[in-house]
Amino acid sequence: MTDREADFVEAALRTAEPELADDGFCERVLASLPPGKRRRVPTRRWTLAVAAGTGSLLTILLAPSIEGLGLALPFVGMLPVLTVLAFVAVVAAPIVWIASSE
Repeated sequence: MTDREADFVEAALRTAEPELADDGFCERVLASLPPGKRRRVPTRRWTLAVAAGTGSLLTILLAPSIEGLGLALPFVGMLPVLTVLAFVAVVAAPIVWIASSE
């Protein structure tokens, strides 16, 4: 496609179409339609966030601690830091993302 053809296509696409006289037909049809369903996307998002938070909380409360497993892990002293990082990654980050997307 040459530059001249591209300019012609772009100009044709940018020009406004003339309005058609419909004597209020579109408004009457739109007014007669039933009201639209409410979007429940935020509810679904918050449900997912609450489920993730609840699952994380239940895991923290009910799962045996790493110290109780009798494993000699080199990072046992860092468990509070790792717990906070896991909380941020699993719970807080999605909640912040959901809140900022609304």
